[in-house]
Amino acid sequence: MDAGTVAAALVDPAAAVLDARTAGRYAGTAPESRPGLRGGHMPGAANLPFGELQGDGGAMRPADELRTVFEAAAGGHGRRPRTERRVTHARGAVTGGRRAGRRAVSGRTGR
Repeated sequence: MDAGTVAAALVDPAAAVLDARTAGRYAGTAPESRPGLRGGHMPGAANLPFGELQGDGGAMRPADELRTVFEAAAGGHGRRPRTERRVTHARGAVTGGRRAGRRAVSGRTGR
């Protein structure tokens, strides 16, 4: 995914950009994992830390719970709860990849 795709999703009412980083990194109050990266989030992105996708013991939540979590994150940021497209962002492949896998398990598609 390139920057143009993310920028378009930020202004698309049928899309939601979900930031998988911790709440502190999203808010810019915790340091980034890589030196030199600016803190905070993209205007229009919602925060859904990847840890919220895990249940007890770190296992992935069941698919029905994942759907609810994704819909709440998208709807809680001024988007329709059943947003047609969700774009996952984490500034890194590992967290974003986890998010994409969980999204697929929950039956949601997107980038």
